[in-house]
Amino acid sequence: MRPLIRWQRPGTKFRAVATDYDGTLASDGMVQPETLRALSRVRLSNRKMVLVTGREITSLKEVLSQLELFDLIVAENGAVLYSPSSRTEVPLAKAPVPAFVKRLQEEGVQPLSVGTAVVATLRVHETTVLRLIRELDLDLQASMNRESMMILPSGVNKVTGQNQESAQKPREVSDSCLTLFNDTRLHINFK
Repeated sequence: MRPLIRWQRPGTKFRAVATDYDGTLASDGMVQPETLRALSRVRLSNRKMVLVTGREITSLKEVLSQLELFDLIVAENGAVLYSPSSRTEVPLAKAPVPAFVKRLQEEGVQPLSVGTAVVATLRVHETTVLRLIRELDLDLQASMNRESMMILPSGVNKVTGQNQESAQKPREVSDSCLTLFNDTRLHINFK
C-alpha cells in the first residue's frame, strides 16, 4: 500500500482528515491494525475524521467494525451521509428507479447490489447497463472503479458528497481539511 502522505509542508496544520476506503485505508477490503491505530491517534488529536467511500453502509459494516473512528461517512460514492455516532443515514440522491433494477435483473446482471441511492455491479456489464439507461431514458451515470461499476444519478460522486458534508461543518474545519484518495483526486485545502 502506498504511504498516505508523501510530503509535509512546514507549518501545515489541518483540522480534518477525509479519506477513501478501498485502496487507501484498506487493502483487499481490510484495514491493517497499524492503520487503525494511526486513525485512533488522529481522532485523539481533536481532528475530525471523514470516510469517503463507494461502499454501501451495510457492506462497510461487514468489513470495518470501528466506524466510530469517523465523525461522518460519505457513502455510496457521495450519495449518502452516515453518522456513526447517531447511526443515522441521510440520502443525498434519489433511490434507484425500480424499473431499472428490474430490467437489470431480467437481463441477468449479477452480482447486483441496490443501496439507498446506488446500484452496483461489475464492469463486465457496462454495455447492458448503458443500453438500459438509454432505453429507459434515465438521468444516470456509470462510474467505474477497477472491476466495479456504480450507477448513480448524474452529478453525484464522492466530491459532491464531501462538499455536502463540508457545507455542514464550521468554516474553519472545511477550509483546513486533508483529503486522501487512491486515484487522481488528492485535494489538500489549507487555510
